[in-house]
Amino acid sequence: MKIESAFRPLAAALLAGLVSLLAAGTLSAQPRIDPLTGEPTAAATPGTHVDPATGLVPVPGAPTPVPDPTGALAAQNTVTSVQQQIATGQYEDALQNCLGFYNQLKGDQALTPLVDQWIELGRRYPKAREDLVKIRDAKVGEFAKGGYMVLFSEIKAINEGFNQDDATVALFKALLKRDRRLAGQCYPYVEDLLLQKGEYVLCRDCIGDPQTHFQSMRRGLAMRQQMDERQKQWQADLAKKNNQPLPPVSRAPFAPMDMGEMATINFVGQVRKLVEILVATGDQPTAEKIRDEALTVMDDGRLKSALEDAEHKLKK
Repeated sequence: MKIESAFRPLAAALLAGLVSLLAAGTLSAQPRIDPLTGEPTAAATPGTHVDPATGLVPVPGAPTPVPDPTGALAAQNTVTSVQQQIATGQYEDALQNCLGFYNQLKGDQALTPLVDQWIELGRRYPKAREDLVKIRDAKVGEFAKGGYMVLFSEIKAINEGFNQDDATVALFKALLKRDRRLAGQCYPYVEDLLLQKGEYVLCRDCIGDPQTHFQSMRRGLAMRQQMDERQKQWQADLAKKNNQPLPPVSRAPFAPMDMGEMATINFVGQVRKLVEILVATGDQPTAEKIRDEALTVMDDGRLKSALEDAEHKLKK
């Protein structure tokens, strides 16, 4: 089920850190960019190991930092404004709003949260599409000269909106030949697309050692679960201090998931993709081993059926 457009930009920002940022093995990456803020998650000194599952520099005994959602919420405010302007036919105002957002971006802040609405505006107002194409082409030119992870994610998002995914795959393949380290940072953004295109050998090359890749997933799951527990404890302590009951958990459609639920979705999804890659590249024993190890971490029906589901998908 697709998330309704009103919720997609914020949901994408909240899920990106959980679903996407995995890179291991031969393509171990530099420090990650927090998708909620567009800022580096940690400042790593040369030689410092950055956990590819979390993008954080592990500090023994230190509390796990919680990403600041301010950047994502600011982007959502712009998205909401543009949506309202499109709905009322204020197309030029909506375009100026989009361009204003783009022109105010600094450093690694991303255009990505606004892309869906900009694409929609372009369907109704050709000038908006023309401006977004110019921006995309300029970003592609910049990426060819060096590039960085957030820039790749922006190009990928715009290409997706234009139904030009083949251009993203071609860009990634060229990057892999030019800069494998940067490709390791960009791979999580393009993994799902590569799987859709049947590029299993390429995926297998990018993930490196499957066992190392799986252990990164386990660390990411543990970290997110710890953050979820800390958040719930903080809410309970605050409610007790204010002598108020905890608010009921909302299960309405498109209601935000808590961090624990998101961590579960991320872990299950990543394991299933890893199993699919291994089965597709003829490594059935390792696929079975990782499936079994994952079940010791989490008893989930989607993990139990991962091997059979992969085999069924590949037969189609």
